[in-house]
Amino acid sequence: MFANTRYPTLSEHSRADFVEFPSQFNEHWAIYPEVFSHYARHYKTGEALPEALAAKIKKAQNFNVGYG
Repeated sequence: MFANTRYPTLSEHSRADFVEFPSQFNEHWAIYPEVFSHYARHYKTGEALPEALAAKIKKAQNFNVGYG
């Protein structure tokens, strides 16, 4: 998407950039409190995610890291 190549289908970055962005965003930025508070809300009421549930999500990111 951001590559300026003569033959885009041969570029490493042809479609991968577009589909990889949401994954990379969620892996690296979504758990930051400044970002998390903007999107972790109830879809109808707009109420923020309860702190207890947010803490469980943060704790889960270390699950099975020993296998990596």
